[in-house]
Amino acid sequence: MSVSMEKHESQSNGLSAVPSDASIGSSSKTDMDLSSLEYRLQQFRSNAMDNINSELQDVARDMIHEMARSTKGLSAVDSDREHGRKVFRARDSVLTYLLTSMHIQTLYNIFVAILIIFAVNTVVSDYLEHGRLVLNFSMLLWAFEKMPIVITAWIVMFFGTLVVYPLFLGYTSVRGSAAASKRRLVDMAYFLGYILFQSLFIVIPVMVIRAYDMAPGSSVIIICEQVRMIMKMHSFLRENIPRVVEYHREAKANASVNDVVPGFSQYLYFLFCPTLLYRDNYPRTERTRWSYVFSNLMQVAACLMYVYYIFVRFCVPVFSQTGKQQWNTRIFISSVMSSMLPSTMVFILGFFSILHSWLNAFAEMMGFADRMFYKDWWNCRSWAAYYRKWNVVVHDWLHAYVYSDARLLLPVGHKKSRTIAMFTVFIFSAIIHEYVLTAAFGFFFPVLLLVFGGIGVSFIFLTHDRQSRIWNIFMWVMLFFGNGVLMCFYSLEFYARANCEPSSDIWFDLLVPRILTCQW
Repeated sequence: MSVSMEKHESQSNGLSAVPSDASIGSSSKTDMDLSSLEYRLQQFRSNAMDNINSELQDVARDMIHEMARSTKGLSAVDSDREHGRKVFRARDSVLTYLLTSMHIQTLYNIFVAILIIFAVNTVVSDYLEHGRLVLNFSMLLWAFEKMPIVITAWIVMFFGTLVVYPLFLGYTSVRGSAAASKRRLVDMAYFLGYILFQSLFIVIPVMVIRAYDMAPGSSVIIICEQVRMIMKMHSFLRENIPRVVEYHREAKANASVNDVVPGFSQYLYFLFCPTLLYRDNYPRTERTRWSYVFSNLMQVAACLMYVYYIFVRFCVPVFSQTGKQQWNTRIFISSVMSSMLPSTMVFILGFFSILHSWLNAFAEMMGFADRMFYKDWWNCRSWAAYYRKWNVVVHDWLHAYVYSDARLLLPVGHKKSRTIAMFTVFIFSAIIHEYVLTAAFGFFFPVLLLVFGGIGVSFIFLTHDRQSRIWNIFMWVMLFFGNGVLMCFYSLEFYARANCEPSSDIWFDLLVPRILTCQW
């Protein structure tokens, strides 16, 4: 078509100069080659655009599919209560959903790459400074020293939790055989015995830690396991004693108390499965993927090395001279600022290693199918949502046995029952967190108590019902700042106690921060 048009144009524009047959043939051939080249370029462009559009559609489809999977998993999270009671169902952790996406997996790969860079940095620095590789794990070995004593203490505490089951059976039998008028007396006697038992369960492990002067890592293991076992024992009794009392009240004919008393195997499974809420049955998996267990345990080990490197490279050089050199406000502010990034890295690594990898490993070993140990707290725009989603395992326990029970103790229809119950939860949680740190480090320094129970509570009202993305940025800024403050204060006090002389008064030395009495 274009060739015929060009011929017509040449004839109309040049009637006086008639070319020869040879020149006409040559021009016609050149025009055909150009037309063919133009056609091929158009075809190439069309095919290229089609391929690009196809690739973009595939990427968009994959992202929509992954978002739908993630949204499905997340939506299942928020509907996990029926009539105020936690309902367990088979589901994966949020990160398990998200890591199926190549785009989210890349973020995971970035953290792995940073760990590799840290390792390379260590090797290069050792060769430049010492001419050889110096693998110095002395601080890590010191933090987790005396492990045989830790294991022995854990075994003793575990057998202490097993004693609860026969004591519960004894309570059931004694109460059932007692006259109706004396059952309240039996309840009161066993309640006082329970308080005494729990008090001993709290005091004895702390005495062991102090007697053997254990390092923070070993102390944290004992204290965290102590708190976990106490919470599990309380849940078991709190869920089953009302069933026994109801059975005795109704006294149904042809009914046996064994119908409401769980078996020992159920209690034993509960002690090991990754939840703090007792149920007679949980959703279970059909098989155990040992490769998945191994992968998660390796992630825990990698996170531990990651945290160790951060402390050794970024924290120890800053705070190890506390008490030996002069400090002032400028140095303190600089230390807080320099602590923000490493402390937040430790915060994220602690979350991933414990709430994701460690709990998923145990869930897989125990065949526990409900893996919703946390929710998408990183997307929160209010602090109330963050506190609910950060640690679902502990939040469920607090909701069931502190928040709900606190509301039961208040008069029905009390206008401030929700607010009072909420403050009770925060005070209780802040005290437990401070107890863990005090028992682990050997000193009382209530910075976390003030940050968590004071400033954190005020942020709940400040960020209530906020929808703008700016509040998610605000949450992350406050997390960075809060983690920096916590790491700075506790590191200062830890090294002040290592470098400064203690007070002659034991209780004064325990309760008063040594950074206030240290001679700078």
